[in-house]
Amino acid sequence: MKWLTLIHYRIASIIRFWIRPTVLPNELDDVQDELTGDIYYVLHDHSFTDLVAAQQAIKSSSLPAPASRDHWYALTEKTGSFFARRHIYDANQAGQLIQRARAGQVIQFVPLSIFWGRAPKREQSFWRLLFSYNNYELGGGIRKFLATIAARKDLEIHVSKPLSLNALVSNEQNNEISARKLHRVLRVHYRQVKTAVVGPDLSHRRTVVRDLVKSRAVQQVIDDKIKNGDSTREQLEAKAQKYGNEIASSYNTRAIRILDKFLTRFWNKVYDGVEVEGIDRVKELAGTHAIVYLPCHRSHIDYLLLSYALFKQGLAAPHIAAGINLNLPIVGRLLRGAGAFFIRRKFRGEPLYSAVFNEYLHTLLRRGFPVEFFIEGGRSRTGRSLPPKTGMIALMLRSYLRDHSKPIAIVPIYVGYEKVLEGNTYLGELRGKRKKSESIFGLFKVVKTLKGEFGKVRANFGEPLCLDNFLDERQPDWRKAASDKPDWLPELTNELADEAIKRINESAHVNRVSLVAAAILCAPRQALGDTTLLAQIDFYKELLKAVPYSAETTFDDHDALGMVDHCEKLGFTEKRIDSMGAVYHLSEVNSVLLTYYRNNIQHLLVIPSLLAYALNNMRGIGRESLIQLVNSVYPYLKKELYLNLEDYEVESAIEAHLTFLLEHGILTTEGTIIRGAEPGSNQQLIQRLLAAHCQPMLERFYIVLSLIRAADQQPLSTKLLEQKSVDVAQRLSMIHGIHSPEFFDKRLFAGFIEQLYRRKVIQDDEGFIRFGQPLTDILLLAERVMSVEVVQNLRLAKPQAELP
Repeated sequence: MKWLTLIHYRIASIIRFWIRPTVLPNELDDVQDELTGDIYYVLHDHSFTDLVAAQQAIKSSSLPAPASRDHWYALTEKTGSFFARRHIYDANQAGQLIQRARAGQVIQFVPLSIFWGRAPKREQSFWRLLFSYNNYELGGGIRKFLATIAARKDLEIHVSKPLSLNALVSNEQNNEISARKLHRVLRVHYRQVKTAVVGPDLSHRRTVVRDLVKSRAVQQVIDDKIKNGDSTREQLEAKAQKYGNEIASSYNTRAIRILDKFLTRFWNKVYDGVEVEGIDRVKELAGTHAIVYLPCHRSHIDYLLLSYALFKQGLAAPHIAAGINLNLPIVGRLLRGAGAFFIRRKFRGEPLYSAVFNEYLHTLLRRGFPVEFFIEGGRSRTGRSLPPKTGMIALMLRSYLRDHSKPIAIVPIYVGYEKVLEGNTYLGELRGKRKKSESIFGLFKVVKTLKGEFGKVRANFGEPLCLDNFLDERQPDWRKAASDKPDWLPELTNELADEAIKRINESAHVNRVSLVAAAILCAPRQALGDTTLLAQIDFYKELLKAVPYSAETTFDDHDALGMVDHCEKLGFTEKRIDSMGAVYHLSEVNSVLLTYYRNNIQHLLVIPSLLAYALNNMRGIGRESLIQLVNSVYPYLKKELYLNLEDYEVESAIEAHLTFLLEHGILTTEGTIIRGAEPGSNQQLIQRLLAAHCQPMLERFYIVLSLIRAADQQPLSTKLLEQKSVDVAQRLSMIHGIHSPEFFDKRLFAGFIEQLYRRKVIQDDEGFIRFGQPLTDILLLAERVMSVEVVQNLRLAKPQAELP
């Protein structure tokens, strides 16, 4: 038999030379930490090629080598050349191992999932069936040989956490029952890994569109239109088919691979790579749930970023809802192949289009495909989280009410850039420049301008939200809903959308640019000496880590000087050196640009900033009164910034921040009175810079309140109040050089006015605003903390006839 051993050795050498396996996860520390006892590596199939690939993967990683040739365990064996049959490989080995486990020996199984290519199996495709191969199809040796040749660089080996055989074995069961239990657990595990990595089996796009047209919901709309005499059935079905072709993706691994190669170069050339956090929880859910990814929207390349990050992490790329404006020549076809399905911005009044789109989304979710859509609708031009667009959330909920056999897990994602590609475009739009429609030529122009440094990109996967749990908590009888449009659906949709935005904010990443921006933009002329700037950055770092906004929030681990140097390298800050040292300052353009990155983390500093601001202009205040003051303002900021604290949690958070500020001398105590920092001290400068963080938001609130009071004799309508507030804010911005674009954002004024109505501070009286004592009380409170300068500035900004 020596000649046979020699042949095996030669073949194994050729295979090792030929293949290029990728081992996932990249970091195996969690796996290694759990390894103990006698370790057996598990393969789904008894396959010589898989065994060689697994051996090479173990050798190239930090995993311990098998103790002997017997320390491999195969679940099944396939026989045949093309269309093989599968059966249990070695039941005797299972029995022997179970007997040893019962005797007290610690035995662990480490499942290895081997993928020769990650193409989902296509239904009803003969050629795909003939020449594709993965360990979960009934393929034989020749097909494995063809796959080995074709997928030499497309080989992935996924290492799972150890499975304890001792925990599975029960003394009450005989070996046969225990072996069946073991194999059942392994089969379920491999099925879940396959679903997470490859995704469900795909139907051909033509089949999908045909089924959409024939679905009950679409046919119902067609029947209604025929009754109204709109058109014939053939014409309406042709129209529905046209809509289906416009919407449906054409998911294929060729497009994924093309983007993979392009984006790997792109991220490494333009950006300093992509960092991912929190992906492990997604991997745990991906095998059992339909995953709905809800990222914030910062840039057009968000579409590509998340698919790339998920694919590199060994997960199936999602089907992405993309605006029809991105269905450009060449690019649109590539995006569609990578999983994009296109949606019109508005389709109200188009019942047939609506029915086709709803049915397509329902098909994806029902079959368990991962789906991604941007909950904010469009890209944020200010860096803040935008109010959620609830249309897709409502469609998802309606789909789940129709069929909840496949559980859904919602995964919020925070995407943070140190420098967005569209920065200059956003700047122009914020200054009133009209938004340009996307075109292939515009894309080429953007690519040509990709010069210089852009820093890093971060994707933080937040705490998943299982839809079953959410519905059980908010609407316990949801499973009994008589239709997919119950009366409680609109309110629940808004609650779910707000919860998703809150979780995105909780997952914020504090990068180098956002932290420098938060420090330097608070300076009166956006300029600080090096010592002051570095001290402020260090203070923010210590504060955010000592009293974290959320356990999901992450931070860049760099020293303050390195952060400032990095911003200078990116072209955001400028440095001048004189006899007293360095001064960092911003140009007018960069003052506006950096507000974008400051706004990414603005919500993290709200409570400490309010505390600092309250003591900026007051000689002192009692502890309880200070807490009550901040507590009364927090609800208005909560809605604007989508803050995460419930009413009962706010006071304890205020206490924690207050304790920190007192310990660091930013605030001081004199008996029972709390005061600001010692005059002339470094802490006083830190306090003033911290207070300036929330000042623009409070000034906006004060503008609205003072305009309402000033119009006591001639009440304003809500619409007129919104416009007057914007006009005053714009004038203040010009007079005093306020560079924050959101300072005069009409939507923010409208949101604050809506909150005043909800809290019954103001009332609607036949289209006009009326107010009473509650508004007077709030104004008195505001004027206690507002500086005289702010009040005078507001008087200068308003027309004389409107002065209170």
